[in-house]
Amino acid sequence: MKTPKDDPTSIGNILLRMGLVTRDQLNAVMNEQAHMREDLLMGNLMVAKGLISKEQLEVALAAQKGMRSGGRSGQALAVADVCLTHTTNDRERRARMLEKGAAVEQGFLRLVHSRRA
Repeated sequence: MKTPKDDPTSIGNILLRMGLVTRDQLNAVMNEQAHMREDLLMGNLMVAKGLISKEQLEVALAAQKGMRSGGRSGQALAVADVCLTHTTNDRERRARMLEKGAAVEQGFLRLVHSRRA
C-alpha cells in the first residue's frame, strides 16, 4: 500500500517540492498527524502550525488537483510556482492565475490527445 510519503501527489510532497517546507518539517508534521485522535488534513495542520499560509496551501492544492487529473506533475508544479511568485492579497487575482494555469493544462492535454488520434 502506498503511503503519503511515497505518493508524489500527496500535499506534503508537493509542498516539499515547492520548497515551502523542509523534509524535517514534513516528517515532524506526519508524525504528529499519525498520533492525533481526530483527522486533520496535512495541509490544514501545516497552516495551523504556521509552516505555510492558507494561500500557499490553496496553490499547492490546485497543483495537486492538476497532477491527479492526469496532468503532468512538472507542469502543475510550474504553474503553482508562478502563482506563488505573483501571490497578493487580492483573491480575484489569485483565482484568475489559477484559472490560467488550469487552461494551460487543458490546452496541453488537448494537444496530446489530438496527436494520438
